[in-house]
Amino acid sequence: MKIRFSAPVALWMTAAAVWAAPTIANLPANNFTPVTASAGVRVTAYTGVPPAVTLYYGTTDGGTDTVSWAGSVSLGTVRFSATGNMTGLTPGTAYFYRTYATHSTGNAWAEGTGTFTTPVVSAPVVMTREASGIGLNAATVNYEVTSTGNEAPAVTLYYGPADGGSNAAAWAGKVSTGAVAGRGATALSGLTANTVYYYRAQASNSAGTVWAPASASFTHHGHPERGGHRRRQCLPADHLLLGLH
Repeated sequence: MKIRFSAPVALWMTAAAVWAAPTIANLPANNFTPVTASAGVRVTAYTGVPPAVTLYYGTTDGGTDTVSWAGSVSLGTVRFSATGNMTGLTPGTAYFYRTYATHSTGNAWAEGTGTFTTPVVSAPVVMTREASGIGLNAATVNYEVTSTGNEAPAVTLYYGPADGGSNAAAWAGKVSTGAVAGRGATALSGLTANTVYYYRAQASNSAGTVWAPASASFTHHGHPERGGHRRRQCLPADHLLLGLH
């Protein structure tokens, strides 16, 4: 048996399909740090102008109730896809997120809630490397942060004519840097000639402070090596006239 719809009913069904609310889907979370993460939305269908999308997140699943979510990020008007940054997160904590679209034809949540866990901060690892650029009264000492512990540490380079080991107060001098990930170098100046200098790197992040496993050293010489340039001999003026007539 065939069912036929009258013209008004068919037109109403066509209009309802054309003016349906948008449909969206969550994009996977990524770019994790102990206190931030990114997530986003993919808009799969809409009518007319693109919908405005908000990313909701928190440590509990707020479902389809906007006020039940602890945080939110506006992703703006989204035609295809967009991502946003979730900030102020707690390290080592499970989070939920879900996107929500608003439109003149109706509002819609993404189907289902996404989850992720922020990484934990651990103590960094730093190594002292060989010195370079040893000059008249200066040198460059090198170090490397081989593990940031998920949070780039601040590095302090301790140095002096005596090895202070892992006792900061026992070192004659120090130079502090900002956050470092990977290799770094610190210039030392005002050094004393013909003196052995020791140095050791220390790294600190929110999980703790650590020293490089051992100190390194270099010998500072007061004079650079002379090149093999031949000196010009200056003769008195009367010598220049010998042999001339």
